[in-house]
Amino acid sequence: MKNIVLIGATGNIGSRILAEALARGFTVTAVVRDTAKLAPRTGLRVVRGDAFKPEGFADILRGADALVAALSPSFAEPRPFFDANKALARAVAEYGVGRFIVVGGASTTLNEKGERLFDLGLFPPEWMPYLQSHVDTLDMLKESGIAWTYFSPAMTIEAGERTGKYRVGGNAQIKDAAGVSRISYEDYAAALVDELESGAHIRAHFTAAY
Repeated sequence: MKNIVLIGATGNIGSRILAEALARGFTVTAVVRDTAKLAPRTGLRVVRGDAFKPEGFADILRGADALVAALSPSFAEPRPFFDANKALARAVAEYGVGRFIVVGGASTTLNEKGERLFDLGLFPPEWMPYLQSHVDTLDMLKESGIAWTYFSPAMTIEAGERTGKYRVGGNAQIKDAAGVSRISYEDYAAALVDELESGAHIRAHFTAAY
């Protein structure tokens, strides 16, 4: 599982996934709208493309071991996040890509009572369309028939350091001893690449946190 296609490689999470994968010897094809945003690196191929229009991805995806989608839905217009992931899932099936890993959201995880965070009124009303796009994406993946993985971060994810030390769980939120659910972008990326290598959560929803 060393030949991957990465969408969103210039974002907060995607750029860390790119660095982590390259450091481990992966060959990465980064699909970006502006190729000038990524400098040449060993193991990296940069191609121009739009995740929201993957119809022309045949040459990019065919033969790939995995497609990783690190898309960030817009709060102002979140629906394209679902539409893009649905189109990418179809492309994965059509072109025979081994796996499809989606960088997901924390609102789809469960609390200690087994309740989905999305349903508990924990988030501002203006966030709900954004979070709904993640819920709909996860539901779509479950019905897709492909080898999907939906990877939720901790409730708090932000820039930090790569410790390589974190806990992995199913779809239940993970908290530390202080009751806080958190992880750095860097360790989230490490956990995602670990998943690429292990294949521990195929057709599954999982999360990671400290």
